[in-house]
Amino acid sequence: MSNARDRAEKRQQALTRFMDHYGLQAASWCRSAGLSPNTLYKFLRNEADSLSWATLDRLSAACGRPIAEIVGEIPPGSTGEGGRVRVDEDLLAAVLDSVERRLDQAGRTLAPHLKARVVALLYQRFADADEPVDARTVADYLKLVVNQ
Repeated sequence: MSNARDRAEKRQQALTRFMDHYGLQAASWCRSAGLSPNTLYKFLRNEADSLSWATLDRLSAACGRPIAEIVGEIPPGSTGEGGRVRVDEDLLAAVLDSVERRLDQAGRTLAPHLKARVVALLYQRFADADEPVDARTVADYLKLVVNQ
């Protein structure tokens, strides 16, 4: 199987998950976007490798969700009003506190862009695993990411 076919299948799976998550039916969603349902059906049946940006834009406008969510770049339901990514503020605070604590223990500081990168990676890791923040994982990430 080619890389292009692999990517198309991943996009089809992501689109199917998106539609399932929001209870969208291809025909009614396309009609509300002013599109022929065949556009979506062909993509979902592997008769087309992609959807155009214009099509994605119209589908996005019809359902009020960002294109990144439709194509699977961000998980369905992970964005709030206006397409902003929802943040678990308690988890983010725990990650930031743990990173700061580890850096203080080591007598180190990080440039803001590096600290933001580490915090973002750790936040995503703990959010995906649905586990509490632990100091060992934070220390391991700091060692890997910033040679701490």
